Amino acid sequence: MKKNPFLIGYATVTAVGAAALGFLLYSGYSHYTEVRETYEGKARKFVSLKNRVPFPSAENNAAYAELTAEYKSAYEKLVAQINEMQEPLEQISPSAFQDKLRAMVSEVQASAAANSVELDPAFYLGFDRYQAELPSDQAAAPLYRQLKAIRLVIDQLIEAKVRRIVSIRRDLLPQEGGAASTEPEPRPGGNQQPSGGRSQSAPSRSIVSAAPFEVVFVADQGKARQSLNAIARASQFLVIRALNIENSATTGPSREAPPETASNSSTPPPSSSPGDELASLLGTNTTSNEPSAAAPTSTLRVLVGLETLTVGARIEMLTFNLADSKE
Repeated sequence: MKKNPFLIGYATVTAVGAAALGFLLYSGYSHYTEVRETYEGKARKFVSLKNRVPFPSAENNAAYAELTAEYKSAYEKLVAQINEMQEPLEQISPSAFQDKLRAMVSEVQASAAANSVELDPAFYLGFDRYQAELPSDQAAAPLYRQLKAIRLVIDQLIEAKVRRIVSIRRDLLPQEGGAASTEPEPRPGGNQQPSGGRSQSAPSRSIVSAAPFEVVFVADQGKARQSLNAIARASQFLVIRALNIENSATTGPSREAPPETASNSSTPPPSSSPGDELASLLGTNTTSNEPSAAAPTSTLRVLVGLETLTVGARIEMLTFNLADSKE
């Protein structure tokens, strides 16, 4: 082969051509793969757009923009309505809160006395702790908002003229060291993520928070019903979460008449004189111009409706954190 230059040249040219052909094949396959991937991506996008509901046409885009504007307007109206029905978080100093608490207690006591509503001697609107102790700077504003809600409920009870307000007990707010009371946030499809699976870097944000308190009062049946209806129709978000009603009459009414009633019913009617019998036979009334000797007495007894009710209501003041849910 060394003595045949033609064969050497032919082999060299063949090797170079094979290498060039391999390079061209590799380049062509790479270009083909790139073009195919681009085509498949655009084909998938086309199918996705074609099957999308609604189809992204100019008409559907305009309708979508109109619906989005309507939703935004409805949301803004809802936010305005909610803001009207919940007290804002008014910043207040601890000393100012204590002064307002003392003034409200005095006003409620005066109103209760004017409406003949009995209060406990130690009545302090459920804030007994702060008679001689100032709240923290962080707790003053939430406490003042809860104070106004409790004052609203007590004013409704006094306006209904219940007999007695027995007690007011409230749960500690988180700012006071109490446990946070929140409404569970619903998830799409009803799937609730377990507590252990929540990421530590993304703290939970509650849309609705609750500040519970309990009120016990004594009232007649009609006034108790009026009080509960007034609380349910209050201008704030107050939810009666639990209700316990105890009747003053623990036993049912007796079916037997009292002794005095039974003796009256067993007394025979007075006997008539012979002259009266003769007058009745002749059709004449000899005693029509004389007043009756004794008026008949009624033996009807009221069996139900006079009992008093001891009502214990657990009420939650709901607060919507709209700043967290607006996004």
